[in-house]
Amino acid sequence: MKKDRAAYAKELIDWHFTVAPEIETVYWVNPTAPETAPIQLMEVTGSVGRPNTNGDQLEVFHFGKSDDFPHESYVAELSREEFVLFEAKVIKGLDDFGSISDAKTFKREDFSASDSFASNDESGDGK
Repeated sequence: MKKDRAAYAKELIDWHFTVAPEIETVYWVNPTAPETAPIQLMEVTGSVGRPNTNGDQLEVFHFGKSDDFPHESYVAELSREEFVLFEAKVIKGLDDFGSISDAKTFKREDFSASDSFASNDESGDGK
């Protein structure tokens, strides 16, 4: 059976939780976008004091399609402090992502590598 965009997004979220222990929360910002739309993730880390080298702009990383992952993806990594500033609209850079209010939220405390979101989330709601 062919995987849909949601399955690929959850695989990506699982992988990021596995390889980056500092990630506390991942927001899948555009879960209701069309099947061909890029996957957009905002990752909030427990890191503190990380310099924002772009001034008031958040840095967003772009990854193209591949044979193993047929969706473009965009990932923004924010510290807790940056996320608070983002919510207050003090720093920008994610204007193309849409509203955080539409995001699906995935928390580290809900993640277990042996019981991943991708393999155990039939409802698609991240919980």
